[in-house]
Amino acid sequence: MKDLHLIENLPQAHELLKPLRISILKELIRPSTCTEIAEKLDLTPQKVNYHIKVMLKAGLVQKVRERQVRGTVEKTYQAAARSYCLSPELVSELGGKRRGRNKVSFDYLLQLALNFQAQLAKLARRSESPPTVGLEANIYLRGMAEREAFLHDVNLAVRRLAEKYGKRDDEPDLADDFDRDFRLVLGCYPDPDIEANKE
Repeated sequence: MKDLHLIENLPQAHELLKPLRISILKELIRPSTCTEIAEKLDLTPQKVNYHIKVMLKAGLVQKVRERQVRGTVEKTYQAAARSYCLSPELVSELGGKRRGRNKVSFDYLLQLALNFQAQLAKLARRSESPPTVGLEANIYLRGMAEREAFLHDVNLAVRRLAEKYGKRDDEPDLADDFDRDFRLVLGCYPDPDIEANKE
């Protein structure tokens, strides 16, 4: 079972985005038969079998075992992944043309986050773990003047890092550039948990 499955096409999304199928997938975090799932969800085995077959064809579920039980074949299934990620590319164009890339706008940060999520999901499909690094910090900005000063300092720091560690124009493209060519994404936003805790 993979940690994450990236859904990149509409047929897969269509087969997944149904409440009953999501409930079945949650039960399939552990290998189970249609009868076992039916008992847990108070459904008929035939109904569970129908939905599992649809998800099996879409690649959302996998068959892990089958055995003969009293003249019938008992099949055991498991979810293809522990979690599922819907690719932003599936819905990115529904709202029409994208607005300008204003780097301090919420829309731009949201698009960055969606792209970040989709790219991490693609990395998760690799057989070996990719080299990554994660950083997190809490910042307290006292008004607009401090926000502007912070943004200025961040821009300077990132520019220095890009100049120091960026690829030079005279460097050749290498076949194994995957472990050398990295992307840095930085976002700063109000902590929604702080507001929730005040309620």
